[in-house]
Amino acid sequence: MRRNRLFIGVAVGLDTAEQIQQHLPDLAFLRRQAPGNYHITLLFLGTVNELAVVVDRFESISFDSFTISIDSIQGFYQNDKLQGVYLNVADDLEALTDLNNQVKALFAEYSSQQYPTFVPHITLCRNLKGAEIKQAEAIIGHKFSEAIRFEALKIVLYDSFNLGFASQYTHVASVGANP
Repeated sequence: MRRNRLFIGVAVGLDTAEQIQQHLPDLAFLRRQAPGNYHITLLFLGTVNELAVVVDRFESISFDSFTISIDSIQGFYQNDKLQGVYLNVADDLEALTDLNNQVKALFAEYSSQQYPTFVPHITLCRNLKGAEIKQAEAIIGHKFSEAIRFEALKIVLYDSFNLGFASQYTHVASVGANP
């Protein structure tokens, strides 16, 4: 049986990913994430045994496109230690929250104990080490001069199993927004 580590996310197009890269401070750890991996996680599924069943359910999701804007760099902390850096989704969260709720309801067996509060974001980096932590702390709260806006046009069922340094997530399936 093929191993997998699945999650569902709103895809960020390559044009938007390039725009994001242009607005980031010039720090090496912010470049570790391959731009093609930028996404907003809706639900982490983990390892699934019945991949075909998950894909069938995933492909039943229906949503209308909506605008997402990101405006700043923020951080995830654990025990008062910075663990990761992300882009903050700024406003108009209703459509994104509705889509998150639809996905959680469809995959209830995977969502019951995970992240009770949905914090939409685009992860830039995790697992900061040594000097990176101080550099990252210096950019937390950094506001872009203008919010970056993009349309949520597609959600993807991603597989991150065996993801190496700067590798691309595997796209297992995708669903486009309603026409």
